[in-house]
Amino acid sequence: MKLLVVEDERKVASFIKHGLEEEGYTVDVAVDGEEATLLAHVGDYDAILLDVMLPKKNGFHVHGAICDANRQGGAPPTIRGRLSRGGADMTASSVAQPNRRRFFRRQLLHSVVSFAVLALSLLIGMVGYRHFEGMTWLDAFLNSAMLLGGMGPVAVELSEPGKLFAGIYALYCGLVVIAVTGLLLAPGVHHLMKKVDWEDRDA
Repeated sequence: MKLLVVEDERKVASFIKHGLEEEGYTVDVAVDGEEATLLAHVGDYDAILLDVMLPKKNGFHVHGAICDANRQGGAPPTIRGRLSRGGADMTASSVAQPNRRRFFRRQLLHSVVSFAVLALSLLIGMVGYRHFEGMTWLDAFLNSAMLLGGMGPVAVELSEPGKLFAGIYALYCGLVVIAVTGLLLAPGVHHLMKKVDWEDRDA
């Protein structure tokens, strides 16, 4: 479905365009009435989201020109109204509600990536403990898992190289925990921001 967004406030137009494109729409943007009229005549749009207060030609004139030019074939349906601030929230919500299926797909993808990062980090720790301290795989797993879980290592009687490895690995584990937490929370936070339209609140 191809849409034309007519909005002179570029941040608002960008916000609406981004939301619609995430839902699979093809979106063009016009920033004044004359550009909107030209694009509406040359483009094959299924719907036009039209602001009223526009430079050069207001939304009512644009709507009239589109209807006059397309009277024979039928003008594309036009959603006419103020798109900025509260109006933008209403229009974006009604056309591009956050997609739950897309959210669950993202959450699943982020969970898989997080699991892969944790598994790789655990393997690094196990190999390091086995190499520097000659631990069994089970003991190496226990110490690595305790560090990744933030509980601290079980074995403290380590050689000098082992202590150096354990210190570096502990710092690395702290970064991994932060990264994995961000990965797991990101889809939910993004979904929530889209749902309540916070992405443009500071504009």
